[in-house]
Amino acid sequence: MPDRVPALREASTRWPFTAAWIDCLAGGEALGRGTLLCGRWCGRDEGPAKAPRERFTLPVPFHAPSWLLNRGTATLFNDFFYATGFPGRRVVHPGQFFYPLDRVQDWSRLYGRRGMTQHQCVLPLAGADEVAAFLATVRRAGGRPFLAVLKDFGAEGSGLLSFPRPGLTLALDFAVDAGTPALVAALNRHVRELGGRVYLAKDAFTTAADFAALEGERLARFQQVRRKWDPEGRIRSRLSTRLLGDAPAPLARTRTAETTSLVDIAASTSSLGDDGRSAVAR
Repeated sequence: MPDRVPALREASTRWPFTAAWIDCLAGGEALGRGTLLCGRWCGRDEGPAKAPRERFTLPVPFHAPSWLLNRGTATLFNDFFYATGFPGRRVVHPGQFFYPLDRVQDWSRLYGRRGMTQHQCVLPLAGADEVAAFLATVRRAGGRPFLAVLKDFGAEGSGLLSFPRPGLTLALDFAVDAGTPALVAALNRHVRELGGRVYLAKDAFTTAADFAALEGERLARFQQVRRKWDPEGRIRSRLSTRLLGDAPAPLARTRTAETTSLVDIAASTSSLGDDGRSAVAR
C-alpha cells in the first residue's frame, strides 16, 4: 500500500485515465498490493493498421450458488489477477480498458440471487495510511470485498451534493447478506470521521441518519432548493424516500396497445450503470 498511493498520484499528472486495483484480502505486508492502470486516447499516428477488436465475452447463464464466491475463491482470483498484471504499454479496445468486467456477460450473477452492492467513498486529502486504516475497518466489520478500485480525485463539482473532492476514492464490491447493513454503517462512520462522502449512485444501504451526518450543511442547502422549486414533493425516487424521508412514489398507469397496467415509476426509469452507461431497470 505505501507505494500504491504515490504511484497513483504521480501517474494522474501524466495520464488522463488512472485507476489502481488493490487486493483487500491479502494479509500482512501484501495487504493493498495491486496493479496500476493508466490510459489515454490513442493518437492518429499511433494506432495499428486495424482497430483492436473487443474481446469475446463469457456468459453467466444463471445465478451462481451463494457459496461460490467466498474468501478462498476470491483469494485465488486476486492471486491470478496480480500474477498476470504484466507491465507494458499496448493499444486496446476502449471497452477492454473502461469496462473490463463486461468481458463476463451478466457477471453480477456470480454473486447469487441476493446480488451485490458497492460502497464507494471519497477520503479527503488521504494518503496510504488513511487507506490502510479504512481497509482495516472493512476487515473488522466483517467485509470481504471481492473487487476494490482506488482512484485519485480532483476538484469538487458545482452541484449542491457533488461527490468528488480532492482526495482518494475507494470503491468496494460486496456480496449482499444479512450483515451488509451493519457493514455499510461501519464504513460510513469511518468516512464521516474523516469528513468524506459516499457516492449515491452506487449506494443501497445508507440510512437517512447517516446521510444527514455525512452531508451536514450541504444537505440543508439542497433541501431549501427542493422546497423552493418543488414544494409539493413531486420529484422523488426510491433513493429520496430512503434518504430524505419522501413519501413513496405512487404507482403510475401506463397504456399499451392492448392493456392498461400498473408499473412502479422507479422500476421503469433509466438509471446509470456501474460502468457509466445507461441501463434500464426491468
